[in-house]
Amino acid sequence: MKHTRRHFLLFALLFAACLTSSQAMAAELASDGNDAKTELNKAIKAVKRLGAFEARWEASEFQGSAQTASFSGNIYVSSPRVYLSTSQQSIWYDGHTEWNLRTGASEVYVSTPTAAEAAKINPLSFLSIPLSNYNAQPLKRTTLRGESTISIDLTARAGVRTAWKYIYITLDASSRLPLCVRFSPDGHRWTRISLYSLMGGRKFPTSLFQYPSNKYPNVDVVDLR
Repeated sequence: MKHTRRHFLLFALLFAACLTSSQAMAAELASDGNDAKTELNKAIKAVKRLGAFEARWEASEFQGSAQTASFSGNIYVSSPRVYLSTSQQSIWYDGHTEWNLRTGASEVYVSTPTAAEAAKINPLSFLSIPLSNYNAQPLKRTTLRGESTISIDLTARAGVRTAWKYIYITLDASSRLPLCVRFSPDGHRWTRISLYSLMGGRKFPTSLFQYPSNKYPNVDVVDLR
């Protein structure tokens, strides 16, 4: 269960990455049609207008159609800084240092992520995933939570090795902000990240993204740097 929770936290941070990306995402996308690129550009512009934001998120894991686990929490992003909080675990990342604390634990782990590790915790590092390796399927018009949506389905190009074979992005048709992202390495194992109550234009103190040691006087610091 510990691995699963950490797994979800990383996916949540990857989802934040989708919300803080630049136009390179659309520019690098391999697609025979312009519709998907156009919608991605609209989404990217909508996200950039948000600036710093906070949101509630929920992650669910599936084997086929069967849900095997779920997790939820709140996330605060002021790129590249991230603070992610749940009832079981908190992660602070100030753009250089990461602190990881499980609720009720006697130790907090401190690390300086490598470039590869930063790809999992730094929102902008999501762009290191080569989206030029994906093809976009025709756009789908659907509904989610009673809202009209646009679904952009990305499938890895044949013969290309990627972390995710499928990436499905669901946008609010009105605002073009992401509502849901689904990832799968093989079409059978899926992780779904849903976003709720997104509030942009926030102003966060830098201290929000740093471990508040004064609140945990009895927690030992394990420095992994």
